[in-house]
Amino acid sequence: MSPASVRAGNLIRQWMEDAGLRTWVDHLGNVHGRVEGLNASAQALLIGSHLDTVVDAGIFDGSLGIITAISALKVLKSTGKLGKLKRPVEVIAFSDEEGVRFQSTFLGSAALAGILPVSALRVSDKSGVTVLDALRENSIDIAEESLLQLKYDPASVWGYIEVHIEQGPVLEWVGFPLGVVQGIAGQTRLKVTVRGSQGHAGTVPMSMRQDPMTAAAELIVLLERLCKHPKDFLSYDGRSNCSTLESLSSSLVCTVGEISSWPSASNVIPGEARNLSLDDGYFLLYSIFCS
Repeated sequence: MSPASVRAGNLIRQWMEDAGLRTWVDHLGNVHGRVEGLNASAQALLIGSHLDTVVDAGIFDGSLGIITAISALKVLKSTGKLGKLKRPVEVIAFSDEEGVRFQSTFLGSAALAGILPVSALRVSDKSGVTVLDALRENSIDIAEESLLQLKYDPASVWGYIEVHIEQGPVLEWVGFPLGVVQGIAGQTRLKVTVRGSQGHAGTVPMSMRQDPMTAAAELIVLLERLCKHPKDFLSYDGRSNCSTLESLSSSLVCTVGEISSWPSASNVIPGEARNLSLDDGYFLLYSIFCS
């Protein structure tokens, strides 16, 4: 719900209407465009992606899935076939997936799936602005009841399709123009604080130090080793079902993208290494498949 995000949503809505779709913005800022086709009561095909992206992630992240969906329907409109669809088709531009501002991922899509807790509305950004504040600043007044009403009835949905650019270099590296998704990454984000003993950098002997920054550095290196060689860290008895471990071992990713220290002075041994961010895309899958 930044000014740029709002402008993007307004532009997307304009393009949807130009393609012949009925549009609206829901209570969490998701932008919808829908055509009923020949049978408005039939199950709907949902197509879409997310409006937001991460810093320097590529200009087609999310937006590709929205633009291709709108473009396809605009072609049907121009050829007179839009009203002849056998079932409703709805394009959804999800308001937030990456969690860059509020560090809470999948806000838009989780609301439509009915799994977004009300507590997510109270999550704040680095300036202390909550999700609820940001929505109200843009004339979207949401309450607990209206959040629950955003959930789509599974019986009303025929299917969901999303075109998405690959965020990594794998397809380009192997020389394939496209791939079909067989699984979606589960994501966990943690904020870790490592506490030590603050002291003067010039007078505390190395043997007497408890430096949380060096401990955090060792933790980061350990995480990298775990993600590159997970089988070295996972053990199980012969009765556990870990048949998928081999295939998943090349997909586990862990990233530490942020870290800060307190009091953050060059001549002070830190007392804390704060806000060490851990983003692990597939870590939970191992717990599921090897339990």
